[in-house]
Amino acid sequence: MKSAVFLIFLLLFSTAFAIDAGFLPLIEFGKEKNVLLWFSGAEIPIGSAWVIAPSAVGTQSPAPVIGQSYIILDSPNALASTYFLGAVQQLDYSDDSVFVVWAYFTDSPSHITFSFHDPQIGWRGVRFGSNQGLKENEVEGSFRIPNPNSWHAFLLPASQIFDGETGTIDGMSFELNEGVGYFDSLATTTVSDLDTTILSNLTFELEDEFAYKGGAAIFEGTSNENVTLRAVLNGNEIFSEIIRPNANDEYRFVYPVALHDPKGKWIVTATNSFNQISKELVVIKTPESEELAISFIKPFSSNFEKGATVPFTVKVTHDGSIVENAVIGMWTVTGERAFFEKSGPGEYSFNYDLPRTAKKGVWNVQIAGSAVRGQSEFGAETSIPLIILESDVSITRESPVRNEFLFGDPFRLTVHALYEDGQPVDGTTARVEFNLPINNKTVFDLNQEKPGVFSGTFSTSSFSNTILSARVSLLRGEEKIQETVYSFLPEAYWFQFVKTNILFFAFPLVLLILALFVWMSEFKSKTKKSELVKRRSAFIEKLKKLEDDYYNKGLMKDKEYDSQKLLLETKIAALAVKIKSADK
Repeated sequence: MKSAVFLIFLLLFSTAFAIDAGFLPLIEFGKEKNVLLWFSGAEIPIGSAWVIAPSAVGTQSPAPVIGQSYIILDSPNALASTYFLGAVQQLDYSDDSVFVVWAYFTDSPSHITFSFHDPQIGWRGVRFGSNQGLKENEVEGSFRIPNPNSWHAFLLPASQIFDGETGTIDGMSFELNEGVGYFDSLATTTVSDLDTTILSNLTFELEDEFAYKGGAAIFEGTSNENVTLRAVLNGNEIFSEIIRPNANDEYRFVYPVALHDPKGKWIVTATNSFNQISKELVVIKTPESEELAISFIKPFSSNFEKGATVPFTVKVTHDGSIVENAVIGMWTVTGERAFFEKSGPGEYSFNYDLPRTAKKGVWNVQIAGSAVRGQSEFGAETSIPLIILESDVSITRESPVRNEFLFGDPFRLTVHALYEDGQPVDGTTARVEFNLPINNKTVFDLNQEKPGVFSGTFSTSSFSNTILSARVSLLRGEEKIQETVYSFLPEAYWFQFVKTNILFFAFPLVLLILALFVWMSEFKSKTKKSELVKRRSAFIEKLKKLEDDYYNKGLMKDKEYDSQKLLLETKIAALAVKIKSADK
């Protein structure tokens, strides 16, 4: 137990020492010979890896990929032969990433230790042993790195180790102790001082830079692994083939240029794991390649929305006669070739579903065909321009549900981009522009949670008590396909608004209240006086009627008349006093 703890401590110490010295060691200890492999520099550069073998032969590999074979040692004296790594590239920030390491050694190691560095968690080591089903000189394992930012790595295969030995390789001293190798003194040798060779060689040549339709194009070269040959014209793929070199690393490919292939300047590219070479091949028309006539029956319209089905139907003739055995192909918006099917006498059809991700604008549809007539083969090319229109797209807001935000709390904006049929908009990005700066920025890219769903969380600490405006734009590339604007109020906005501006509004508000009070008083006074005048007039009319009944009609006695007259005159006099008081 103490030995294991000491070994782990020594491994971490040697790792830190190597990093501090500016080296990342890749160490292999064998039964017969101690071999030290080392990386120069403080880290493995993303997208490239330097590997130095005992024979001082360096190999450089641009753009390593997971699952690719990397020949680390290429020397007759090397004890290890090949490592298969899935680890020399930057990790995905969003999710945990799984690396698989597989290594082959001629000296049958018991295990290997893969160590990596993450700024968040420091150095970690994963020890792999021989698994069931593997040969005795193979080891395999996998590990998961949670959300790494950058990392460094080295392999430490351990077999039978002679503790305490020291030695030098190419002027660099090393020491072995408890299965751990580290630099005893700084080495002066650097990568630039060493001879280098490319991991995977590739050459590519055209036998002739010109080819005729109906003829052949010949491609050849050398590679120590399979080569992919691909030819395109204006983004349209003509062919793609995987070629296997022979035992001498030579390859040769003959492509018969068909009459239904397009004329023009083809770009032919040869690619293997580490290299890519492109050449231009000019394909020339012949008289026979233009003797067929291809005319369009469909489409009837020239405008199509993304997501629509475009019906193509053509009629093929030769010297006025219909052709029943033609091969007709067209190139889609993604550059793939699709072939038509026979749909009638001399007619050939193909229904193409226009992808939602197609670029808006003019699509020049290229069509080419060929047919055998008698003992001869003939061909033709034609094209038709179509206009791709943007589908109707809407942007709807999921959160916040209300048009409010809480000042000081994180503000999360989630939107959905949908076509009119309810399908999510794919192949797009979303951007939001605020009217207020957040950390000196106003424009932010929203994260895509899934197709058509975008979100972002923002700080509101700099918003103050202000209306927040968010302009959300949906983009395909740099093309803006939809835009909408949302406005949000801070919670209790109007209360805060009045509180903040109370001094500004206080004086006018007091004047308004006073004016309203005066007006209400005046209105009340006038209303009261009018009512008093009406009542006084009514009593005067009653007094006149009383006098008429007494003097002219003799309807009442003296005593009754005097009593009622006194009462009415008293009321009229009292109302006169009140009316006079209301005028003041």
